[in-house]
Amino acid sequence: MYGKYRVEMQGEKIFEGVYFPDEILNESRGGRPPQVYQNHTNCQEEIENMVRFIEIVSKMLGLQKNETANREIETAEDRLGIELPDAVRALYLAVDKDYVLTGSKRRLLKPEELFVKDNVLAVLCHGKRKKVYLGIDLTEPHSMLWEESIPDAVWEYEYCMESFCEMMIQSAAVEAIGKIPVNGTYRIKGYPARELQALELLEESFQPLFVRFDGYYNRYCAVMLNQDTKTIAWLRVGEFYSDIQIGSYDGSVLEQFKKIRGEDGYVEKIKK
Repeated sequence: MYGKYRVEMQGEKIFEGVYFPDEILNESRGGRPPQVYQNHTNCQEEIENMVRFIEIVSKMLGLQKNETANREIETAEDRLGIELPDAVRALYLAVDKDYVLTGSKRRLLKPEELFVKDNVLAVLCHGKRKKVYLGIDLTEPHSMLWEESIPDAVWEYEYCMESFCEMMIQSAAVEAIGKIPVNGTYRIKGYPARELQALELLEESFQPLFVRFDGYYNRYCAVMLNQDTKTIAWLRVGEFYSDIQIGSYDGSVLEQFKKIRGEDGYVEKIKK
């Protein structure tokens, strides 16, 4: 189906694009678009936002693009006998040559590794001994999971999985933060987090240190950027506290963050 729709966990953001009847959470009422699950096919707006974010972060980190990406995609499509979904094609064209921003724990398959199983294109892989693949249905482009270590395993569709583009923005943010010279992970205290959206928490507390990236719509998470100081932050709101990861080329940014929060407003988390 094509039309306007709202997405579970996305607040009041309205998207326009393709969705499927089995994704509908609530039918349209009172002239409002229907509400669909968070796991949905990505519209052009979301794809463009994903590409824009990866390009901004790549520039911050000084990464070089893979100049042969388009040719590698065409070779993969010829081998598989399919056209890659728009979101997947856009991702491969946007990432750097070493796929640095697409996740170390959940790895983006190289074009020559892509495969199709039961009409689902495997795109990402998690784990070494027990491999879990994330794929996109080629008929109805939901994100789906399949564990290779289970005999006769089939793809499973998880309704509340993040959309593909949202997952890749989140992965790019977290991976980039870990590669920036000055970084830290903090637990923010003193807020009734379950009553606040991540975006509201950001706008109240952290400007002008960070500017919210306006293409990432998860209600309980947010991505922040400051291109002048080359700072990236990712915020996840919990029920009783919030976690924030910050990476910056300017060490004073983290000191300013601590000053804003005060000694009782945050706890510095030690990575194990």
